[in-house]
This record gives sequence, structure tokens and C-alpha cells, in this order.
Amino acid sequence: KVALEKRADGKSNWEFSENPVAATAVAAVRPEQRSEAPVIGQIEITKGKISYRDASRKLSLDGDIDLAAGEAAGGAQEVKFHAKGTLEDKPIQLSFAGGSIAMLRDSTQPYPLDVEVDYGKTLITVKGKVGDPFTFANADVQMHLKGDDLAELFPVLGIPAPSTPPYDLKGLLKHDNNEWR
Repeated sequence: KVALEKRADGKSNWEFSENPVAATAVAAVRPEQRSEAPVIGQIEITKGKISYRDASRKLSLDGDIDLAAGEAAGGAQEVKFHAKGTLEDKPIQLSFAGGSIAMLRDSTQPYPLDVEVDYGKTLITVKGKVGDPFTFANADVQMHLKGDDLAELFPVLGIPAPSTPPYDLKGLLKHDNNEWR
């Protein structure tokens, strides 16, 4: 069971900035590149529970997580996450399936992902591969956005959009260097 919380003042229960010794240790091991992610030889989480609260975004999520790596994986090395909750007082549900924990570190292979976000009357799906899952660099994904108003995407994606009539957008989204297509 993991409980993550970010208070309205921006401080979170997973940061170590208030403890100088811990902050120094975290800074020393924090990866700057995908290939520097920690090596995890074997891990298995089945029926894991996770909760996330972010007071400033009015976000509350509770969900399940399953992941396996190494011998415990039995060939199915995939991360799966599903959560329900509220964002800005509207219901939100999200599902994520992605490559293994080991693949997070392997910079030679694109990272596969399948994401679905259902927020109020807005649906977002993203399926494909990204060169770097930490920065979304070298993305090559099919994306589908559907809803009553593009402006309602802002709480989810953080991207301002004008108010629009109902929309249904599908297409290939690519990101190479600093260019989105």
C-alpha cells in the first residue's frame, strides 16, 4: 500500500528536501537520463493499492497497481495501474499499461504504453511507444480526444484550449527533438 500526498503549499510526503542529509542522497542518485534509472533485478507487486491526493489540483485517486520484473514476472513484464477518483470535483478514471520496470532503464528500446483517461465527459486515449517515458521524447502514439468542450482538457493535461463545441479528434502524435506533429 502506497499513499502519496501533495499539500496545497506544494510540499509532498515523498520529498526529502526538509532533511538535508536525505536531500543530498536523493540528489546524488536521481537519474538525469533514462539509462541512469535504478537497476531492479526482481520485484513483484500484485494487488497493490495506491492512493494519491493533490490539494492544489483538487485531485483524489485510489487505485490498484500490478508489476513484475525478473523471475517473478513469468514472461508478463508489464506495469498495470487503474485508479478512480475526482479532479476539480468531477469524476476521473484512468488506466495505464506499460512496459516493464526494466524497460524504464533500457534506453535502446522504445517504451510501450496504453493510457486511457475518462474525465467528466472527456475521453483521452494514448497508445504507442515513446523513446523516453520520463520526458515523452520521441513519442509515436495514436491519440484520441473526445468530449463536449476542448477547454475541459486543461485540468487533465495542463494545456489551455479555447471553449469549443463537442469534438472527436483522432490521429498520430509524434514528438522528435522539440517538434510535435
